[in-house]
Amino acid sequence: MVIKIINTVFIVTGYLKFIRPLRGLMQGKRAVALSLVVGSFLAIPSTAYADMGLPMIIIAWPGMAVMLIPVVALEVFVLMRIFGTSVRRTVEVATTSNIISTVVGIPVTWGILFGVQAITGGGRGGPSVETLAGKVLAVTWQAPWLLPHESAAYWMVPVAMLVLLVPFFFASWLIEYQISRLMMRNFEAGVVKNAVLRANLASYALLALVVIGALAVGICRHAGI
Repeated sequence: MVIKIINTVFIVTGYLKFIRPLRGLMQGKRAVALSLVVGSFLAIPSTAYADMGLPMIIIAWPGMAVMLIPVVALEVFVLMRIFGTSVRRTVEVATTSNIISTVVGIPVTWGILFGVQAITGGGRGGPSVETLAGKVLAVTWQAPWLLPHESAAYWMVPVAMLVLLVPFFFASWLIEYQISRLMMRNFEAGVVKNAVLRANLASYALLALVVIGALAVGICRHAGI
């Protein structure tokens, strides 16, 4: 199974012309530039976070973009097993739907969540993170825009990201289903919906594992391990 997924990654990066430029991005000096970009986002909690808090979209959006190729590869693997379509056709569907859901769905969903947070008073302080209730509220109600709690950023940022993955998942499923339905008209709507659901469950499980890994690293560093 792992070998098939790896093979699909190379197919994803090789077949579609608008994906091919990403192959060069992962090589040589461009890889260094990409690392610096990602590193700059990871450095945010220790700088601006102390003063203005952290709008999680600046972590979520580039993070989703960086993970786009492995996510598409995994979803292609799942969709091929259900649809029985060719690799090229499945790559086209999965890539198109994922790009649209990433470019449109993620920021729009975050904007709605932040709007709810702001309207309900979640942007004006809140309970202390010294209490259990305060910790829960800080990474759920205030997850779209984390308030300044610099000493707790090492765990709050990844936990808030895990929380946001839930609404992001439903947004991605809805958008990718609509796109896939248009591109796979020869399949019944119920079949497409179920296939896209399974594909998104797999890809978001992968994203969750990455975030959990970041959480584990943060906890270990904080503990001096």
